[in-house]
Amino acid sequence: MIRSDFPTSHRFPTQLLVATLLFVVSVFGFGSVVSAETPTEVIEASADTGVFIARSRQDVEAETFARALDSARVAGLKLIVVVPAEPQPDARAFALRVRQAGDEVDAVLVVDTDGLIYTSVGEDYSDAASRAGDAAESGLAPGRAASAFVHELTVELVVEKPALFARVMNWAALLMVVLAVAVLLEILWRQFRKWLAAR
Repeated sequence: MIRSDFPTSHRFPTQLLVATLLFVVSVFGFGSVVSAETPTEVIEASADTGVFIARSRQDVEAETFARALDSARVAGLKLIVVVPAEPQPDARAFALRVRQAGDEVDAVLVVDTDGLIYTSVGEDYSDAASRAGDAAESGLAPGRAASAFVHELTVELVVEKPALFARVMNWAALLMVVLAVAVLLEILWRQFRKWLAAR
């Protein structure tokens, strides 16, 4: 039988050991989940600027996305840029969760802790979603990636409107030419009839 010469009064209490272990587990094991952002928190915090940046993310500034957000507003695209500390369960899924949490959110761009970009796009822009996602996730810096993302999502909308306007203007110009020719022919015909009558 092994005996301990260490006094019983100085033995480490079991209760204190359990409490210490629980504290360590709560801090290191579940700390990231407790501090993780929720989609609702992101939507509320980004309502004015269109950008949510976690306090612990000092690697990215809101101004980085100013150009992309301006382009999105001009095109009528409701975009939210998210720079989270702990996207749950991962950055791609978190982008989807944020988009679904917002009633009028068209697209979400998430910059994860490694600087990688993940996106989620609504059904209204589904035709360009793949192309826009590829542009955003091509390894560009966050600001340029966001601009490329917005460009690919909105380029067809921006191009189609002027094309339709140009088509209408072309038809209008053609109609004006036809009317002008008709008026000219009418004048010439009247002059010709007067000339015949005078003979």
